[in-house]
Amino acid sequence: MLRCCCRTLWALWGATGFFGFGIVARAQPASGLRPTVGVVLSGGGAKGAAHVGFLKTLEEAGVPIDYVAGTSMGALVAAYYAAGWSPAQMETLLETAAFAERVEGKSPWQFGFADGPVDPSIVDVRFSALGGFTQGYWVSALPTDWALMSELGPATAAAQGDFDALFVPFRCVAADVTTKSDVVFSDGDLATAVRASMTFPFYLEPIAVQGAYLYDGGLYNNFPSDVAYREFMPDILLGSLVSSPNVEPDSDNLAAQIESIITRPSNFEPICPEMIIVRPETPLGTFEFDRVVEAKVAGALATRALMDSVWSMMLTLQPDTQAFADALPEAVAARRASYRQQLPPFVIGSVEVTGLKPGQTHYATRIIGRPKRLAQLERNLHFLVADEHIASARPMARFNRETGRFDVEVLAKSERDLRFRAGGSFSSSPVGFGYAGASYSRFSRVPFTAQINSAFGSFYSAIQASLRLDTHGPIALALQPEFLLHRWNYVRSFATFYQDVRPSFMVLTEQQIGLTVLSPLGAEGQLTLRGAHLRTLDDYYPGEGFLPVDTTDRTTFRGFVTAWGFRYADMPEKLLNRSGRAFAVHAQRFSGQTTTLQRSEDGLLARGDTTTQSVNWARLVLRGEQYFGDEDGRVNFGGVGMVVASDELLRPTYRGSLIQATPFQPTLGSRIRFSDRYRGYNFVALGAIVDVRVGGRVRWRTEGHLFRPFDRVAQSDKGPFLDRTPAPGGIAGSWLVLQSPVGLITLGAEYFYGDPDPWLWEFSLGYRIFRPSERLALPF
Repeated sequence: MLRCCCRTLWALWGATGFFGFGIVARAQPASGLRPTVGVVLSGGGAKGAAHVGFLKTLEEAGVPIDYVAGTSMGALVAAYYAAGWSPAQMETLLETAAFAERVEGKSPWQFGFADGPVDPSIVDVRFSALGGFTQGYWVSALPTDWALMSELGPATAAAQGDFDALFVPFRCVAADVTTKSDVVFSDGDLATAVRASMTFPFYLEPIAVQGAYLYDGGLYNNFPSDVAYREFMPDILLGSLVSSPNVEPDSDNLAAQIESIITRPSNFEPICPEMIIVRPETPLGTFEFDRVVEAKVAGALATRALMDSVWSMMLTLQPDTQAFADALPEAVAARRASYRQQLPPFVIGSVEVTGLKPGQTHYATRIIGRPKRLAQLERNLHFLVADEHIASARPMARFNRETGRFDVEVLAKSERDLRFRAGGSFSSSPVGFGYAGASYSRFSRVPFTAQINSAFGSFYSAIQASLRLDTHGPIALALQPEFLLHRWNYVRSFATFYQDVRPSFMVLTEQQIGLTVLSPLGAEGQLTLRGAHLRTLDDYYPGEGFLPVDTTDRTTFRGFVTAWGFRYADMPEKLLNRSGRAFAVHAQRFSGQTTTLQRSEDGLLARGDTTTQSVNWARLVLRGEQYFGDEDGRVNFGGVGMVVASDELLRPTYRGSLIQATPFQPTLGSRIRFSDRYRGYNFVALGAIVDVRVGGRVRWRTEGHLFRPFDRVAQSDKGPFLDRTPAPGGIAGSWLVLQSPVGLITLGAEYFYGDPDPWLWEFSLGYRIFRPSERLALPF
């Protein structure tokens, strides 16, 4: 309150004259000068978007803004304003998908090469063999760090780290939880100051500044009017306040609970008589950044409502309106344009990785490479943090005045070495299964990851063990030796929520021991070269009708498969996507020996019918999936397609020939049915998808697929044969879909045209995802 006391003394001085003569009601600026105006912006998460509407309304009304200060989201908005961004530019940024991805920690790219195939896990936690639990933050900070560095770096360079030399002088506040005090930033790196001020506990990774880890400034000073007043001594203070004095804990809101526990009260009242506080009504949650437009509008409306009071205070201090000419919108725009012109362009100079051991640094440096363009460095950094061995990477830029470029330091942290995943699928059909996986990683110059995972259920079970070694250089490669054993147990019909009492009519077992070589192609592409020893054992009843006392036929295969593939995918979800696209081509060559054993109906070996033959065949599979519309769109459309071409020959039995044929399984239900009609050696299929957002996270999804085979395995008295004029088929389905914290929840029905049992009604929870199979062309 020192400033208020000074003003009071100054008013008394003026009222009495040097010796008490003369009367002046209020101190005023010198003739021709206007009063200076400071702006203070509170924290508040997504509600802080109201500050943009606040600033825009002030500028449009010709109110001068000479100083800005803020906390958390308020610090972010204030920093961009101080860096020469107009409120209109910030308004545009808030409404972009890129901003939403930034605050949610989402990468603009999907790196299948780094992530590997999707699995049905719901829980994914990391540990350290030396102690320590999973990471202490929810989202990746890289999108935020990158944006702050690249967008605010030029202003830091032009000001040479002096926040008073920005477009308007700037201050922000962070919290030092060790000393339980706030930290005021008045110089240094603008991006670092803002990043510290908005590091909400457990949401973003905290950063160290001069050896101290700093958190969200709102913990101790969520409305830094005292800082703005003390640092700038403005004639008038205008505040935009979107936080409440007391944070009410909500038993269903973890963020609110954390905030109420660790924050301490801030002063939300005017700090002096010459202060006006705008309080926009913004009923948004801390992280509801999908509703920032509502907050922005609320900020503008609340500011307009108090504009008369603002102008009344300014004109009281300076009645001459000509003094405010420099605050007219045209004058501010011209000054801003002049300021932005003298900012250096963000051109990359050197790139250095720090924070890791020497061998680890070499590995990370090879991933980043030597990018010359800003977009290339951004992509490579996201590729780096997608790596199994990297926990985080924070880019920081320093302007090199000798080269005129920005030298970038990447502060990286290694990931914890133990990982555990768990999940699976529950269904009203007896096909549910559990999933668990564990891995150990060792990070060195050539890192490796050893993993084992298992699926266990009556319909599907599997165990996989693999080792992956990664190398990065001119060509990035991953070598992955692997053992995989999995089994499918098909029953003829399903009984809802109960295991079918009839015996399995087909059990398919597959064992693979192989080596896969992977290499990325672009941001979302991946090349695959694979060689494996393949052994299959299939037991099946030859006909539709069978009894538990009947015995099965058996077909086995032993041999080798070599495969080449390319996959491109940028779809965000594991199953039932509604945005993005994917494409895959897979070419295989099989060679080996197959043996078929045919049994009599009474279980005796009739005629000793065992047939052994050498087989060689090739198969080409192409699949594509494309969605039209954003992830948050109301109605999204999609198209899918699949082409299969093969020169495979028939087996001695009808069922054994069908098993080897490629299945068409475009829907959730089709992946648990063995459909004679929807298998073939050569076919083409097309499908259409309509996905409607009903409300919140609930969607209504409808799919229709046409299946056109060019040949079909058929049965005759003399054995199987290929029908060259088969009739087409179709599969349709409709579901209610909910993306929940415990996985995907679906309720719907599917129809299989031409099948003896065409309808499937099902409720499912979790992710029904099977391990890749050499024989089965499984979906993406």
